[in-house]
Amino acid sequence: MTTTMSPLRRIRDARRITLHTRLDRHAAIRTIARGVTGRRPTYPAEAFTLGGELPPGIPPTPVTIVGTVRTDRLELTVNRPDRRSVWRCVLTARITSEPGGAELTGRFHWHPASILATVAMLAIPGFATLVVASRIAHGTLTYRPPMLILPGMLLAALGMIAVGVRWMRDDEQYLRTWLATRLRPRR
Repeated sequence: MTTTMSPLRRIRDARRITLHTRLDRHAAIRTIARGVTGRRPTYPAEAFTLGGELPPGIPPTPVTIVGTVRTDRLELTVNRPDRRSVWRCVLTARITSEPGGAELTGRFHWHPASILATVAMLAIPGFATLVVASRIAHGTLTYRPPMLILPGMLLAALGMIAVGVRWMRDDEQYLRTWLATRLRPRR
């Protein structure tokens, strides 16, 4: 019997990661921890430009992996100095022992602040648009505001969210590649 998977389940499962390594659990944890910085590094204000190019004299800053690595779980995110966004991809995972090595299982998700920002960015102009439109329809609005402002704000929010989601997917792919490279056993 063939069962079809729901679209929501496919999306949820696509956000998961499972990696097997021949390293034992403790060696895998140490290997990951060596590449993770405990906090976000700070950069000079001159390092941020809208065009993406650094001014002369400012060295490029590398992409870093930021987070916490404990014996029972890890939480990682990518820090890109040229991208300041609330939409951060967070990997929450566990490393368990298995015969002949270890297994990393986890999922990629949005930081709770990302979810809150997304809801606020969509709800505020969306709700305001509905209120103004209903008041106009019922004739209770004493003046007519420019009606394209609120839907324009909603479209701008959708555009910002789309860019944030694209950056989040880039960070997810970077983390997948970084982990696969790190967990390759050394001889």
